[in-house]
Amino acid sequence: MRKSTRWCIVWLTLALVPFAGAVSYGDEMPDSAPPAVTADAATPTNWDSLYSVINTGYQRVEPIFRRGCYDCHSTQTDYPWYHSLPLVKGFLDDHIKEGREHLDLTGGFPFKGKKQRADDLFEIKEVLLEGEMPLWSYKLMHWGAAPDDVEIDSIMAWVDESLQLLATHGQYPFGRPELLEDSAHEDEE
Repeated sequence: MRKSTRWCIVWLTLALVPFAGAVSYGDEMPDSAPPAVTADAATPTNWDSLYSVINTGYQRVEPIFRRGCYDCHSTQTDYPWYHSLPLVKGFLDDHIKEGREHLDLTGGFPFKGKKQRADDLFEIKEVLLEGEMPLWSYKLMHWGAAPDDVEIDSIMAWVDESLQLLATHGQYPFGRPELLEDSAHEDEE
């Protein structure tokens, strides 16, 4: 097969695949345990207990994530019929692998991924506010995947509550307390 024909097939495939699209996840941070910070020096933070409280809130919004995020960000992918096509299969598998490495929602909060817990929450809020997720190409074939305004408000409320809980124990998005302050000011406008 000629080189130009192969490139034409690749570009055509990318244009037709609803998962297609460039995703930039920004600077990746290693997944590590939360900082050993305490509310006061005498009382250590019980992270499992704190995460359990946040996960309870997550259970209320999980159906929204399940409908619009799980195909790329969990181990519970519902593969479309065209996944079996040779060129498409490899592309989708790579895309899903990248999405899952970035953020895996499968086991609830704390999520598996490459970032700290507060970073994950902050980025969820950012990509929803910017309309970056779900990808437009995914929404082409999954019309009900994008959350509506009420669902976005529910997710934002859960994220904000969770970030505040983490902040009371010294965990801030990207280690920057001012990001929470900036976010609070945006909500007031």
